[in-house]
Amino acid sequence: MNKHKRSLGGLSDRFDLAVVIFVVILLAALGLTIVRGDQIGLQLTSYTPREAGSMRASIQLTFDEPLSQEALEPNFSITPPVKGVLTVKDRSAIFRPTEALVIGETYTVLVRAGVQSAQTDRTLKSDLRWQFKVRTPRLAYMKADPNNPINYNLFLADPNVPESEQEIVQSQTSVVEFDVSPDGMRVAYSEYQQTGSNSLFIWDAATGKTSLLYDCPDAVCGNPVWRPDGGAIAFERSEANVNTGIGIARVWVLDLNSNTVRPLFKDSQMIGFDPRWSPDGTKLAVYSQNAPGIIMHDFTTDTDKTIQTSYGQIGEFSPDGHWMFFPEMVQVQDKVYAAHFILADLTSDFLTQRDTVPVTEVSNDVEAAWLDNQTMIVARRPPYQANSGGAPAGPQLFKLNIETGEATPLLSDADYSNGNMTVSPDGKMVAFQRFALGKPGARPELWVLDLTTGKVTQVANDSISPRWMP
Repeated sequence: MNKHKRSLGGLSDRFDLAVVIFVVILLAALGLTIVRGDQIGLQLTSYTPREAGSMRASIQLTFDEPLSQEALEPNFSITPPVKGVLTVKDRSAIFRPTEALVIGETYTVLVRAGVQSAQTDRTLKSDLRWQFKVRTPRLAYMKADPNNPINYNLFLADPNVPESEQEIVQSQTSVVEFDVSPDGMRVAYSEYQQTGSNSLFIWDAATGKTSLLYDCPDAVCGNPVWRPDGGAIAFERSEANVNTGIGIARVWVLDLNSNTVRPLFKDSQMIGFDPRWSPDGTKLAVYSQNAPGIIMHDFTTDTDKTIQTSYGQIGEFSPDGHWMFFPEMVQVQDKVYAAHFILADLTSDFLTQRDTVPVTEVSNDVEAAWLDNQTMIVARRPPYQANSGGAPAGPQLFKLNIETGEATPLLSDADYSNGNMTVSPDGKMVAFQRFALGKPGARPELWVLDLTTGKVTQVANDSISPRWMP
């Protein structure tokens, strides 16, 4: 018995000694760490763009600890140099270029060693460096489901690469409307729900994943439009009622930074649709039957101005924010009517208006898109003559100088109707929708016109609503 006790006592002594040794080693290691500091250092957990980015891409970085503006800014650089603004918030930093990146150029992002955490003494131990190449603009669009042609999914294609079409959103019901974020990294879209409502979703180009943006269980939410800085989305919301059906649209604004949603107008009776942001994002224009006309809300002053028009359509701001065009129907000759685009001078206190063409011009401009501050791409057809008994010809594409009224033909094919134009971010291409006239069973097609060469290329069949993805 005593021998057994002595044996147990020996084991206990050896165990105690092992514990003491372990504690000594642990304390020594801890002391060494305190003396030498954290050898792992500050870590970069994510960054974009990777490998490829758009000409309007923002550079975004996320670290594992909060940073300060003063710590990161002197250690951050891009080669070739790019003008822009760097903003640091908590663990994230974002550099927003104030100029377009060069298509085809390879940029190198560098964060130099020594950047220190705002919370601890951890620093970046070595330089961080990566590269990305600026891709050519791609085209996003809605394509009909071959098994159910009234339902649409979202697709993406590079007009310069044959057979590059890829499906990015496959809806169980149907995509209704969509818009591409200014940096080309996200797509906001409205999707029909089986309950009869429409909710807003967002597709992320970096991950390829879709998530709910704004749920509309008792309303139809659609026509999302990104603010130019990507920080907010304007959209239409129509309340649904089991007795009266879908109500009249009103414009709402979703702030992505604060994750808040509110109506554009404080007056709940103010209706409106077709939101359009000004290039600097300080104004939002909508068409409202209350006016009737285009109401322009200024967020900086919280005031509204109205452009009187009863035509029921809204145009677009010019790239510099100087003009807004909108259509008006005018009688140019006896029993001859034409749609002209009127320009409202937004720099004038009285929103002075003028026609883009002579008031006697019989050509009928039915759609338009800005090419630059002095030039519009218009879809033009011959004028409608009352009691003529003939169907109007399909619109053809022209380049219109707003100063001289001179129109240069870009595309003319009497077998097609052309419209729904959108100019590429680099101003070199125009994507548009075509429809074959007099062809039984014809479906809409998407084409691209190269403004430099005049070459016209078909991008997709049975597709609508082209939007450029920078």
